[in-house]
Amino acid sequence: MNDVQLHFVISIIFENIKTVKIEEYVEYMEEAKNLAPHERDIPYFALALAKNCAIWSNEKAFKKQQKVKVFSTTDLKTLLKLIGSNVFGSKGKKREG
Repeated sequence: MNDVQLHFVISIIFENIKTVKIEEYVEYMEEAKNLAPHERDIPYFALALAKNCAIWSNEKAFKKQQKVKVFSTTDLKTLLKLIGSNVFGSKGKKREG
């Protein structure tokens, strides 16, 4: 992935980052206690449950549960390369359409 492609992917990621109030996921804290490997990680799992989304972490213990999808940095690099090749093609130019 070249610099232009990386900038494009990063801009998409940042366009989709949103702040979430604790009231939106507090009801999932109990369930998250059973999934999170450490007490400090409970809010992350509660938020993932509430929003039905994955967690990005290299913490191997996060993957010991099956309820919340966890992506490592390596997983995301692989995924971004796949997305990049689908969006930009093999020549590195953005596909139209």
